[in-house]
Amino acid sequence: MPDMDPPGNSDGTCKTLKVVDGDDCWKFATQRCQPAIEPAQLYKFNGGSDEFCKTLAAGKALCCTKGTKPDLRPKKNADGSCFWVSVPDGQGCNALTGPYDLTTEDLDKFNIGKTWGWQGCELLQKKQRVCLSDGTPPLPEPITEKQLQCGPQVQGTVAPTNGTRIADLNPCPLNA
Repeated sequence: MPDMDPPGNSDGTCKTLKVVDGDDCWKFATQRCQPAIEPAQLYKFNGGSDEFCKTLAAGKALCCTKGTKPDLRPKKNADGSCFWVSVPDGQGCNALTGPYDLTTEDLDKFNIGKTWGWQGCELLQKKQRVCLSDGTPPLPEPITEKQLQCGPQVQGTVAPTNGTRIADLNPCPLNA
């Protein structure tokens, strides 16, 4: 029996397409992939089971053909800093993982003990700066209130270049 799977790219990677709002696995396979494929093929091209269908997020890239999925994750910047985003209001980790082809485990790896205010996906805050790659974390979002006189969120704070921890910037008197 001939191979009925659509061919991938010449470099051995699969042809990808990003999920949009309203997609489910059936719609994605039969209407969005070109040429259309069977849902069973979509499962095969994306890990072998339909488990990923339970957590589809807009922006997530899926394979529509055979081949290895290319690494679409953000890379750190040339200066060694991480690729980061500011958390949109009311958004959770799916807004960060899906479009960037990451997992929550990736987010923890890039942020635990490094990124200011990172307490995991359950406690994301509006405008919190989050690393989506390896690298030096960004300074936190500045606070514009006049009474803020110490800490890394003072407006005009410059990122350290000498290994100083973000938490040690603009020390508060008496550790207050």
